[in-house]
Amino acid sequence: MSDRFGNIPIQPPASTPKKSSSLKKRTPRRKKPKRQSEFTFKRGIRLLLIPVLFIVYSLVGFLGVPYYITAILPSSVFENTGLFFKTGHTTFNPYTFSFRSDNISLQLARDDNRQLLF
Repeated sequence: MSDRFGNIPIQPPASTPKKSSSLKKRTPRRKKPKRQSEFTFKRGIRLLLIPVLFIVYSLVGFLGVPYYITAILPSSVFENTGLFFKTGHTTFNPYTFSFRSDNISLQLARDDNRQLLF
């Protein structure tokens, strides 16, 4: 039977060449599905990175900033301006960005002990 546009057969021809039965067909292997809870290296790094960054941020904020202000900043101020910069107890909260320092003084390098900042 053919269609109205030409001689295109709708049904396949009666004689189809058979493939040799000597070749065995291989069935494709199924891939094992990955488990959702499988711990991978990249996932482990991501899980550890957030707490490590939080701890480093906390240590730098609570310990590093007060150390910088009480130990490093006074010598830097003296080298650049010739003034003595002294601080008392200093605290910094990195979560609220609150800074507190007691007894801040800025004195001239001469012996007259006049304070410029109280």
